[in-house]
Amino acid sequence: YQRRVHGSVDIFRTQKKVDHIARYMDLPPIEPGGHMIVINVQLPGYAPENPMWGEKLSDGVGYSFVSYFPIPASLIEQSKQAQSGSLELLNRWLHADSKPNPDDVYDRFKVIGRLANQNDPNLNFSGYLSKMVESYNGKPVLTRPQHVIYHCGTYTEIDINVHAFGFVARKGLSGFFPKLKLMQLDTAFVLEGHTDEELPEVVLGCLRLNKVDFESAKQW
Repeated sequence: YQRRVHGSVDIFRTQKKVDHIARYMDLPPIEPGGHMIVINVQLPGYAPENPMWGEKLSDGVGYSFVSYFPIPASLIEQSKQAQSGSLELLNRWLHADSKPNPDDVYDRFKVIGRLANQNDPNLNFSGYLSKMVESYNGKPVLTRPQHVIYHCGTYTEIDINVHAFGFVARKGLSGFFPKLKLMQLDTAFVLEGHTDEELPEVVLGCLRLNKVDFESAKQW
């Protein structure tokens, strides 16, 4: 069964982080019995402070990169019946609030980012950024502990707080920002499998950003 779901995306310019953004929005429609996954990546729009003497910033102007992945009713029903595998893991993740240790499942959420046109000569990365691409392109990253998950009836929202990432990661992202409108970025979201019964891992949702100009983002 095809479990990968292709999504849509909005990008908003924000004066500060917007938590649980879906509660303020009219979400895309879903079929009866389906479920919407909303992923709100909170990106800082300011340069990271120097870790030696700068004051650590945890909020400020930035962007909310909001993607939507509708899970069809048939897949939700299959996940309820599953005894093992990625579908059972999905069902456990969607209902983790009712379990004794929900973080055991919530902490499985990870992102895979891939720069599809990394050899484009127009990108012309500096040495530091070029090394980051070579080291991390296409590598999965667990979003814990910088995420918060909200289960709200017909949708689940995951807020990923990039403002709270480490200095090296934020410095790299800050360096990439001027080049985003030249980049083709593939992003996939996955629940990490820990046992043979939970493998192979299956992409929950994916999308491509094709040379998006963040400066033209809508003001929140």
